[in-house]
Amino acid sequence: MRIHYRIRNSIFGFGLAAAVFFVSVWAQSVDAESEGEYTNRYLQHKEAAEAASWSYVEGELNTHLPLVRIDTGGVEIPGTPILNDEGLTVGYELAVDGSTTIPAQVDIFDEEGVYHQPSGEPDQELSAQIRVRGNTSRLFDKKSYKLEFYDDNGLELSANVMGMGEHKEWALYGPFLDKTLLRNYLFLNLCGERDPYTADVRFCEVILNGEYQGLYVMMELVSRGESRVDLSPSSTRSDKTSYILRVDRMWDDPSELDTFSFYTNNLEPGSRISVIYPGTPTLTDMFQTFIEADFNAFEKSLYSYDFKDPEKGYRAYIDVQSFVDHYIIAEFLLINDICSRSTYFYKDLGGKLHMGPCWDFNNTADNFINPVSGADGTGFNYTQRSWFRMLLKDEYFVEQVIETYREMRDGGILDEDRLMEEIDGIIDYLGDAVDRNFQVWGYSFDPTQLNNHNKLRPVERNPQSYEEAISDLKEFLQVRGEWLDENIEMLRQYCHVSMIKQYLD
Repeated sequence: MRIHYRIRNSIFGFGLAAAVFFVSVWAQSVDAESEGEYTNRYLQHKEAAEAASWSYVEGELNTHLPLVRIDTGGVEIPGTPILNDEGLTVGYELAVDGSTTIPAQVDIFDEEGVYHQPSGEPDQELSAQIRVRGNTSRLFDKKSYKLEFYDDNGLELSANVMGMGEHKEWALYGPFLDKTLLRNYLFLNLCGERDPYTADVRFCEVILNGEYQGLYVMMELVSRGESRVDLSPSSTRSDKTSYILRVDRMWDDPSELDTFSFYTNNLEPGSRISVIYPGTPTLTDMFQTFIEADFNAFEKSLYSYDFKDPEKGYRAYIDVQSFVDHYIIAEFLLINDICSRSTYFYKDLGGKLHMGPCWDFNNTADNFINPVSGADGTGFNYTQRSWFRMLLKDEYFVEQVIETYREMRDGGILDEDRLMEEIDGIIDYLGDAVDRNFQVWGYSFDPTQLNNHNKLRPVERNPQSYEEAISDLKEFLQVRGEWLDENIEMLRQYCHVSMIKQYLD
């Protein structure tokens, strides 16, 4: 099901559409509750209407995918890293006036069932502020961008982009290091079946200042909102609040928390935890103090002698299943950033702490620039990462991991046949958009044309064709799944009495 926000001329038509929409969503939510899964996620590669051939316009780009046309008036988009002589980032390029963003016109063509051409009439015409986004990905030749929409008066504007719900902030991700082009789209959609707050994603093609830029993925950012992480909003009438946290590299952000794991050296080196929601200026000292104390209460319970006690230990504070899911997905896909970069937590007021939603799969499945432990598909690689170091000492948590892993592999999101079918289905849907992308970026298959920021190391890890990139991904998933299928019960070693130094009577 795709959610459309269209203004109808007929009040009756609008009322009827609203009624149909309500009944549809209600029916799906009932099914989701009865099956224990979230079934109302729109899967573009399966549900998008096939484009009609009659809409072709000869002599220009014709795409069955949504099309994003960006015009900055020729002004260079700020945000590219500034490197010192050692190749380290020491800052970021700014606009001429010293700003981190510049204004841009963003036109979106996303009507289903037709081909889109840049000379056509867009379905949305939006004013935005734009900048280059990402961490290491800012150094890629193909840039990713952050978009923030505003109205004619310069006020924040929440726009429904490609049916993903209304919000003012969006990420336009350009797959470059990921030569398959599909890691983020594939794995975010799969994770969305476990956590409904996982970012929605849509493939699209991009034209920037009249130049074709290739295949992109429009993505929701992790933030609070009815169509995103739907938490109770903050209120000045309370000293408590819902919150979203992010673990990432240390950046001297005023929203960083003095957490128990940081000052006891249990957080990954170079990482800190900062508050994403409430954001500035809503994040008052009172709210920050509450969030800090609340998160520390969980961590202190986890590192206490009573950590396994259902009422005194960590289980009283967290949604255990969300931590279980995160560990399994990290181990299966080799997410080297887990617990150190791009890792999120959220907690609704009065609820329990959730790990998630998942974010950023560009570096997964042996696609990290430098080789990492487990690249051959074997081993448990993240048992000693931050919170998992303690969680895996509890038999209860370990058994939940084993049971959930088996469920995910038997018809679930990590089922091997399903993974292969999803990959093939996405490739079929993208069609000639893949060829168009590599007409611009095809040189990236030749490592001699890339600097060290734009290729895998050592050089032989780089695929030399799209077909090889897909084959590498499939092979990794098969090898990794086979090893974990045979060894998942070995996780019990981490909660054995000899491992956690319990005294025996």
